[in-house]
Amino acid sequence: MYRTQRHPKLIALTTAGLLALGGAAATTATTTADPADPTGPAAAQVAADDQAAVQTAVDLTPPSPAGPWTTDGADTATYLPWLPFSAIRINTAGGTESSPQQVALFAGDRYIGTTTAAAYPNQQVLRIEDNILQVDYRFPQPGDSNADPTGLVSSRYTLNADGTVTREGELPPPPA
Repeated sequence: MYRTQRHPKLIALTTAGLLALGGAAATTATTTADPADPTGPAAAQVAADDQAAVQTAVDLTPPSPAGPWTTDGADTATYLPWLPFSAIRINTAGGTESSPQQVALFAGDRYIGTTTAAAYPNQQVLRIEDNILQVDYRFPQPGDSNADPTGLVSSRYTLNADGTVTREGELPPPPA
């Protein structure tokens, strides 16, 4: 594994390059996640409890073209602020499981950004280690309904000792 420099546009460029080579679902890559600017306003945002963390994620996550983020239905199962790395999955207002979702990352109780610049539906976050989270992405294959997709890819996000986040694994095809 190699380390990459923190660069917010790197995921978008990597994803575009993978698609040009035949699709992101068939390729494994290592990139940085989409962390917030550590000196920007997000760096000062800390969340003492689950509800405050969800509100912070909704407030600081870049907007979705599908509508505003909501605190309703947020998945806080992997938000453990006493650990070095946590996540909360948030949803679009009025959305369903097949609507865009975003995974907000936290270093301790401090919001640091999102796993990807794009918002994908059907995401599940799993804790692997104190500093490693896995996101499973489900996506429709030909003939699938959006409500019951059979495609599955995974990425692992690691919070490194220097505060950067790296991604290893695959992303689903770009959201429509």
